[in-house]
Amino acid sequence: MNRGDCGNLRLGFLVLGLLAASTAHGQEGLALDYDAPAACPSRDVFLAELRTRWGEVGSRSVSVQVQITKAVSGGFSGTVVTQFGTDDRSQRRIQEDDCQALVTGLALITALSVEAQGRNEPPVRQASVSAAPPAPPAPPLPPPLPPPPDDVGEGSAEFSVQIGVGAHIAYGQSPGPAPGLAAFVHLDAPAVGLRAWALYQATSVDSVGATADFRLLAGQVEACLARFGWSELRTETCAGVQIGQSRAAGSAGLVRSEEDTRHWGAALGLQRASFELIAPFRIELSAGLLVPWVRRNYEFQNPSRQLHEVPVLAGFGGLAISAQID
Repeated sequence: MNRGDCGNLRLGFLVLGLLAASTAHGQEGLALDYDAPAACPSRDVFLAELRTRWGEVGSRSVSVQVQITKAVSGGFSGTVVTQFGTDDRSQRRIQEDDCQALVTGLALITALSVEAQGRNEPPVRQASVSAAPPAPPAPPLPPPLPPPPDDVGEGSAEFSVQIGVGAHIAYGQSPGPAPGLAAFVHLDAPAVGLRAWALYQATSVDSVGATADFRLLAGQVEACLARFGWSELRTETCAGVQIGQSRAAGSAGLVRSEEDTRHWGAALGLQRASFELIAPFRIELSAGLLVPWVRRNYEFQNPSRQLHEVPVLAGFGGLAISAQID
């Protein structure tokens, strides 16, 4: 090997050494703890996003903790904790519909926090090698953040309001099945879902050439505590009350023996399932039972007969469509 070849070989090793030092500088002093669902980008993707925005770390090591969870109302919630040494610690939380966009945002927040720490730290004066103290060991990572309860996000960002309309059919409140219409407003909170309904239903019964009409106008309130979600499908178990007025009136020749209008009240329990049709619209299916507080008898005269007696349990089922408005 001649002298020129030896010089080229030394130059090649020097270039490789500089490239390795440049690559290591961008991550010196970084300890990363990354936790995300399988549907989200991996730890390597987050590191790649972070490298493109990396600032100056300063003279202390950096611990970064990233946690991403799915929210029951849709989308993803992410938290990043950045700690410098043992005293400076920052925490940020953001929410996005798309997990890739959430990871990009968390990487940007981390880079800005690191760069700001590098600017705030006083410059280190050049000292001799013999007088420089040994670098302190990296501090332990902070304890992991607790997961959100029941996969429901925190804070006011998780509150939502829906409005909707629907059709239902009831059994037991009047003779035969009674179809009806309804409208509702629903408040979805992290701990409980609350819903208020306005209901109207009607049915008619023929009796010896005459007709008896049954009507119900009522309000209904529900509280939903047991709620679960899988992707676009959600289920919830609710309990509530239904209060209103029922009216039974007959045509000519079929007259009630008592007043036409009666008060109506019942406790209820139901199971509801819903799935997203096209955002922000959802389709809902529900079924439940009613326990009437007072069991009314519907008796008519001319001729005298009893057309209906409210049973101990009544049932209902419904179909509705809702839309989120905030």
